[in-house]
Amino acid sequence: MGEKGRSAVLRGRSCDPSQNSMSRSIQLVMILSAPLALAIALAVVGPRFFVSPRDLDYVVRFDMPAAGTPVDLPRVDGPADSSRPLVVIDAGHGGFDPGAGQGEVKEKAVALRIALMLRNRLVEGGGVRVALTRDTDRFISLPDRPDMARRLGADLFVSSMRIARTAIRRAARASMYCRKKGRARRPSVLPRGRTRPDE
Repeated sequence: MGEKGRSAVLRGRSCDPSQNSMSRSIQLVMILSAPLALAIALAVVGPRFFVSPRDLDYVVRFDMPAAGTPVDLPRVDGPADSSRPLVVIDAGHGGFDPGAGQGEVKEKAVALRIALMLRNRLVEGGGVRVALTRDTDRFISLPDRPDMARRLGADLFVSSMRIARTAIRRAARASMYCRKKGRARRPSVLPRGRTRPDE
């Protein structure tokens, strides 16, 4: 290897020990300051991602009944004739569970209003008996809702729910879950304008 080759190799390396120790001390400072920088970043950005209980607008506390305690059965409206079919209408959500909604409009209120209007129309018709799982703004657990219908011996259980606004624009359909001979059948999805699955 000639003199030119050696000088080219030496040019690529730093032979000054003070420069090597400086670069090591800079690396050491950078490594030690990384946790500090991370702690500062978490202090600045953290509150946006981690919510503490004191930052919440409200806290919901309620007493739960003992496990296995059945919910009181609702009033049955309509004809006194017990041979008439019984329809149990369930207004979704309620109480501390608002459901979907924007601003002042909450799904629990819309579902209750639909259930009350449907109950009134059916009672006016006089052909069926009707009961509501809830007729006020109160919460009923999901398992208790169909259980009320079973205990009342309902012929039909209808649940009133409101789909999110964006989904309503696209969907315009209803889902029906029917029971036949003690077994649940697959749901029928009915597009707008059809009232029966076989149309």
